[in-house]
Parts: sequence; structure tokens; C-alpha cells
Amino acid sequence: MRVRVQGKKYLIVCALIIVGQYVWLGSLLKQKRIPIQSEYKEYAIKWNENVSNLIQSTEGKEGKKTIFHQRLEDVKPIVTMFTTIRDRECRKTIHSRLIKNWAALSPHLDPVLFVPFTEYNNSWISTARSNNWKVRILYALRHNLPVLTAMFKEILASTTTPFIGYANADILFDTSLITTLRYLSRRINVTNEMILIVGRRRNVDIDKVHLGSGDNLTKISQMDNIRLFIKRAQDYFIISRRGLLWNKIPDFVVGRNGYDNWLVTKAQDWNITLIDTSNTVLALHQSGIDGFQSGWRTVPDETRNLNKMLVEGFNYSRGSIALAPFYTKGQCDEERKTSNSRYCNQIHNITLRHRPFIIRRYGRRRKKTNKLKTISLSHKH
Repeated sequence: MRVRVQGKKYLIVCALIIVGQYVWLGSLLKQKRIPIQSEYKEYAIKWNENVSNLIQSTEGKEGKKTIFHQRLEDVKPIVTMFTTIRDRECRKTIHSRLIKNWAALSPHLDPVLFVPFTEYNNSWISTARSNNWKVRILYALRHNLPVLTAMFKEILASTTTPFIGYANADILFDTSLITTLRYLSRRINVTNEMILIVGRRRNVDIDKVHLGSGDNLTKISQMDNIRLFIKRAQDYFIISRRGLLWNKIPDFVVGRNGYDNWLVTKAQDWNITLIDTSNTVLALHQSGIDGFQSGWRTVPDETRNLNKMLVEGFNYSRGSIALAPFYTKGQCDEERKTSNSRYCNQIHNITLRHRPFIIRRYGRRRKKTNKLKTISLSHKH
């Protein structure tokens, strides 16, 4: 009897030792766990070393497959980005940089080029495909211009990425786009919430920057003359898979002004989660010989106001990005004195903040708190 009791005690002691070891091991793993915000810090360092090759002139140079691509070859993309390119000789270098830049963000970003069916001989089709872009023929046109909602809906129907986005064909991104979207995907219910992510660009005359010396996008962004563009202009639009209220959105065309401010305003009216990521996403707008506002100078008069005619009477001053209820914040932002400060390259410490006021009606703001607090979008009311 005594032997049996001692045997039971021995088993109990062994069980306690085993449980204790598991608890101790779990605490160690928890202490060494990498935070979400810094998950891609080490990748960003290696990535930015390779970015200088992406925006250089493409005269006879082939893209390099770096160890970064081999290391992350099994990673699923977080976003599908699409754009359109017109055949214009004066912007050939700008579009060449863009194709290489977006392609290098793979496997985190899937680039797609939409080509109107009227331009089946577009010279950029072969260039895009050779850089692992997907090419789609678009039939939804107004005055031979691509319809934005048609492109969004086609990408939603044919891809599975958590985010889908559009940007003009002169906007370059670095890894901050991926890092910000990865962070937001962990803070937001991307599957069930309607989300619109917007941001402003930073203008740069890349032809005047010595890219051959090893500079990259982040270094360029630190120049004194590189500042965020005006708050009433948005230069990229990224949505969640839940999409938008497509039946309420007119057939806006890209390449003409007016639709960006309208979407920002309606996102608030429709209770869509609107996030300004200008602080943590570096979006460089390439300037050519026609300047920073080339799109407005070359637009024919008969199509200049195509979008505005669809929403006559709309108050465009409501479409400022400064009215977005949420915005992302980098580590550098506490030291900023103006909203147009230098780009914060410490993107590994991203947080999501709420504006210090609530928009009740245009022209009326009720101050909420002097201290910005990090909140969870999944509990937004």
C-alpha cells in the first residue's frame, strides 16, 4: 500500500515538473516575441538597399533578383496595386521607373496594368509583362478614359489579396507601403469592414537627383525641399475586400480631377473607415519636363471636367484629407512641428491614431481631447 502511495506521489511530482517546464518555456518565448510594428524592420533595411536600382534609368539594365526575393518567395501578397499608362514619349523614363519600382515590391505587392481596348498596341504591355506585371484589357471607358470603379471591381473579382489599390503611373513607393498595410491588417477586420486608405504624395524632380551614387527613395525623401503635397489632393486609394458602395459611385475616370475629394467626403457620409497614411507611407511623385502638375496642363478642355459634371454642386472643400477620422503615425511624428515635415523613415513603430476632433457636419468641429489616443478600429462606432 505504501509503495502504491509513493508511486502516485512520484507521478504527481513528475507532472508538476513537466507543467512547470512548459510554463517557463512559454514565458521565454513570449519575452522574445517580435512586436507587430517591428516585424518587417530587418526586411526594410535590406529592401531599401535595393531600391536605388529600381528608380534609376532603365537604359539596357536588367533587374536583379536579390536575396530578399528568395527569402520571402513564399509570402502571400498584402495588396494588389493597379494603374494605367498612356503612350507618351515625354514620360517614358517616368513610367519605366514605376514598372521596376512596383515589381520590386513583390511578393508583397501584385502589380496590375490596365490597358484600354482601344490601345491594344500599347508599347507598355510587353514591358510590364517582362517585369512580372499582370496586364488586363479594360472595356469600361468614358471618352476613351478608364473608369475607376470598373477596374476596382475587376481586381476584387480576380484576386484574393486583403487590400486593392490604385495610384497614378508616376507614383513610386518604398517598403513603408507594405509595412503600413501589414500593420493595419492586424488592427482592422479587413474582411468585414469597408475601409478606404488614402494619402498624399511628395513631389521630387528625380532627374535632378544623382541616383547613380547609391541613393534610395528614403534618402531622397529627407531632402529639405521634399514636402507633402496639398491636403485637398489624394494620390493613392486603397480599399479592403469589403469594397465600397459601388452602386452609389458615379463612373469617374482616372486622369481627371474631382473624384478624389468626392470619395473622401462620401466615405465619411457612408460611415466607411477612412484612414490617412501620409505620415507612414512614402509616395514619391516623379516630375518630368512638364512639372509637378503635368496632368492639369495637358488635359483637353472638352474632357477636363468629366468627373465634376457627374457630381454638380458638390462642395469640394469637404474632401480634404485633413478631415480623415483616422491616420497612421510614425515614431518621428512626436517631434514634428508641421504636417509637411520630412518623411519619417522609422516606420517600424507605426500606431493608429484618431483625430483630436469629431466631424459632425462640415464647418462644425467638436473638440474631443487634447491627447491623441491609440484605438482599435474594430470597436469604432
